[in-house]
Amino acid sequence: MLAEFGQKAGQVIVFDLHTGAGPYGYPALLSVSPVDHAGLAWGAETFGPAMVPVITGAAATTNTGIAATATGYVSAFMRAAMPQARVLPLVMECGTLSSAEMQRRVVDDNWLHLYGKPESERGQRIKTDLVHGFIPQDLSWQQICLSTSLRHFDTALTALKKVEAKPGSAAVRQARCRLRPRALPPSKWLICINPLARWRF
Repeated sequence: MLAEFGQKAGQVIVFDLHTGAGPYGYPALLSVSPVDHAGLAWGAETFGPAMVPVITGAAATTNTGIAATATGYVSAFMRAAMPQARVLPLVMECGTLSSAEMQRRVVDDNWLHLYGKPESERGQRIKTDLVHGFIPQDLSWQQICLSTSLRHFDTALTALKKVEAKPGSAAVRQARCRLRPRALPPSKWLICINPLARWRF
């Protein structure tokens, strides 16, 4: 997808959807990067204080629930994959249980796949606990996280529609979408949502 469409996009907003880190029922909007870049300023202008930038590094810290010292975030890959564009990588992180409890459930699941029997009663209990840790069976939690995420999606689309093309700028090249050529007009922007992260509401 990035090879076909991303190289022609000038303005890109990426949403990476996550649950499991941060305070229960709090849908945080984060932008993770090892360095400052133009997308962060764009995000601050678009989302205001609702967006929290997280600059990662060997000695970096954050109170957002994610690891600021970690490397290999999708955000960095997206920016590197589309160097011609202004990219705003965003993470929707909807908090669930405590870090210690989530770690215990993930460790139990790892043990199950290495040494246990997933089809056993204990195995099924471990799998259920893991799923419920990431997707609480709590209608209020689901409604808050889903409605906030959809509101941020709408804000992003509005921001992309407001982008003004600057003649001669490589960051605003027009891209023709080939998925539905008869229905979609030429576009100078692209929005991506990580398809690997799914909520089952």
